[in-house]
Amino acid sequence: GINAEYMGANQCQCGLGYAGNGTHCDVPKAASLCPTGFVDDDSNPLTSCRYCAFAGVYAPAGSFGPCSYFSCLPGTTDDDMLSSTPCLQCPSGTYAPLASSGPCSSLSCPAGWADEDFNASTPCVQCKPGTGVSAASAGPCSYFTCPEGSTDHDGLSPTPCVQCPPGAYVPISSIGLCSNFICPAGYTDDDHNPATPCINLHIGSYSAPNSSGQPYQFYCPSGTIDEDLNT
Repeated sequence: GINAEYMGANQCQCGLGYAGNGTHCDVPKAASLCPTGFVDDDSNPLTSCRYCAFAGVYAPAGSFGPCSYFSCLPGTTDDDMLSSTPCLQCPSGTYAPLASSGPCSSLSCPAGWADEDFNASTPCVQCKPGTGVSAASAGPCSYFTCPEGSTDHDGLSPTPCVQCPPGAYVPISSIGLCSNFICPAGYTDDDHNPATPCINLHIGSYSAPNSSGQPYQFYCPSGTIDEDLNT
């Protein structure tokens, strides 16, 4: 019969894709679904399913089309690099482009960069100097501004802000060495806190640069005078 190979004794073997009753093979055989990890890339039930052998893909059972149609969406990753398992949603602090593979931790924003919108499908943003941004950070770069009392000592956002010692005043988002922010002569860090401004001493006092302490500690001692009226 049609679509058959004669086997003798009025018997025939049905061709690929057809079924019959032994003498006729004119009934199209029901196609089975491609298993997970495989695709019917030519929409032809007579051809074998094709295995998606590369990472960054998840092909559910019964998938039609080329493997690239089933790439992991932005924000997700093929964490085990197997096309038969679902893509995994990555958390904030990461950036997973289309067709990503590997664990989410390998897609973390690097130090100095931040996931400003808490969305793993959008690129990390590089933060400016005056910040200290560790790897896998999420939130606007302003979240990572060096607070008062500390400084971005090297002008590089990937390195931590450095806490400055007393005897200085370091405003928010400062850049440079702590020594750049010491209280000048005639001023003191009265509360031993570099996050608060230095205060100017009264006439009759003297303080060296980088002084820290209460104003009375800098009065001219008995028997001396502030002859130029300059602290």
